[in-house]
Amino acid sequence: MDFAMLLGGIDIIVCQAMDAERTKVFIKSLDEMAERPTVSAAEAHIFRTVADALKVARPKPTLTVIQGGVA
Repeated sequence: MDFAMLLGGIDIIVCQAMDAERTKVFIKSLDEMAERPTVSAAEAHIFRTVADALKVARPKPTLTVIQGGVA
């Protein structure tokens, strides 16, 4: 499996389970990982791309209970 797809999928799942403040810290850590001197240019690009994608505000889905009766 492609490293970018694997990392992106895991990050999306992790961020959906966290509140907004923890998500910001998680995204910041991805940005910091991209700046490490031991990371290759390709890996840095993946970290930045995933971080940028997670920065886009996405509302969390809500569950709506519909009350009704049988006709």
